Amino acid sequence: MLGKIFLASDHFDIGAYAMHQFYVTGLGLKINLWLYISSAAPDELVFDHNEHFAIEFGNSMKLILDNVH
Repeated sequence: MLGKIFLASDHFDIGAYAMHQFYVTGLGLKINLWLYISSAAPDELVFDHNEHFAIEFGNSMKLILDNVH
């Protein structure tokens, strides 16, 4: 999956992309999460998006497990 990132306040295109890759392995699932962003972007944007990744995928895994069991 590839997504383009815009500011929520005014939909400004900040020139950043998020990419997710999912691999089914013999032992389960491997997930790669990437954020492509300008080196001029403020550190807060990177740190906040990493937190977003953690929450988003933690909740997704919980949802999947709740529906499997």
